[in-house]
Amino acid sequence: MKVIIDNYTFEAELAPNATAETFARFLPLELEMSDLNNNEKYFYTAARIPRTEYLPGHIDCGDIMLWEADCIVVFYKSFDNPFPYSRIGRILDADKLPELLAGRKSVRIKFEI
Repeated sequence: MKVIIDNYTFEAELAPNATAETFARFLPLELEMSDLNNNEKYFYTAARIPRTEYLPGHIDCGDIMLWEADCIVVFYKSFDNPFPYSRIGRILDADKLPELLAGRKSVRIKFEI
């Protein structure tokens, strides 16, 4: 999968689960994602996506997750986490994410196969 922010393209891998399989059916997808907690961008979908929840304990920069059944989240900072998520995938080389996403109230992110 490709994740495109501004003119920068990241390679990403999808998780091997029903959440990621369903997400991939919606691609290509372009979302205006809002900031939350200065560590993530999120978007609430109209569709409900099947959950494969687990407690990650730690979120890594570049994780792409589903919160509940309708919120797609891209994390741009790493931190310890007590909440359940369903993994969609992860951006493979996410070092540039904080530079592109931090300090912006919203940003358009494209997801493509």
